[in-house]
Amino acid sequence: DLSQAIDKTADVIVAMLDLGDATRETQPDLSERVLEEARWGLNWAMRTRFGDGYRHTSLTKGIWTKNYRGDKDDMTGEAKNTAIHNYTAAYTCAYGAPFYKWDRNFYDWCVKCASEDFFFAEDTIAASNDNSLMSERIAVATSAAAMLYRVTGETRFLDAAANRARQLAQCQQLERRTDFSLPLHGYFYEDRDKTRPISFYHRSYEHFFMKGFTLLLVDAPDHPDAGL
Repeated sequence: DLSQAIDKTADVIVAMLDLGDATRETQPDLSERVLEEARWGLNWAMRTRFGDGYRHTSLTKGIWTKNYRGDKDDMTGEAKNTAIHNYTAAYTCAYGAPFYKWDRNFYDWCVKCASEDFFFAEDTIAASNDNSLMSERIAVATSAAAMLYRVTGETRFLDAAANRARQLAQCQQLERRTDFSLPLHGYFYEDRDKTRPISFYHRSYEHFFMKGFTLLLVDAPDHPDAGL
C-alpha cells in the first residue's frame, strides 16, 4: 500500500514528534532519526498544498512508479479545498514547528502554512451549509487555533479557539442521561442539534474533542470561558 493522505500522514507526524521528544535524552539516535522522518512528513504536507485552500488530500496507490510520464503507472489525484483537511494540516504544522526552531526558515514555513490553512478552513466553513459531522470539524478547529496561539501568542488565534470551543461544548451531552441502562454523559454529538452521537468507523478522532479544551485550559487559564 503506497497510498498517502494528509489526515493519516498528520497522525503519523504527531506520533513521531511525540516519540522523538520522549526519547531525546534516553535514545538520542532514535530521537534524531524519528524527528528527521517527521520533518519529511511536514515537508510533504506543505509541498502538496497550493496556497489557496486547495491541496492534495489523498491518493490510493498500490504500485511503484518508474518516474516516467506516459506509462501505465501514472496516477492522478483531485486537489480539494476541505475544512477538515486544512484544519488538520494547520494543527500538525503548528504542533511540529517548535521542534525545528534551529532551522528558522523551516520553522517560519510551518507557522505560515499553519496560519494560512487555518483561515482557509474557516472560510470554507463559513461558506458551507454542510452540517454533517460538524462537531469533528469544530473539534479539530479548536485544537488547531489553540496550538497556533501557543506557537504565535497572537490573540486572534485565542479568540478563534475560544469561539470554536464554545460551539464544541454545545455539541456535548452535559446532563447525565438517566434514560440509558447505564447512566452516561460527557459524550459528543455530530452537531449542535444533538441528533446523533459522533462515531468513527475508519480513523478515530475522539482525542481532538478534548485536545482543544486541554490546550486552552493550560495556555489561557484566566480566560473568561475557562470555568465554563
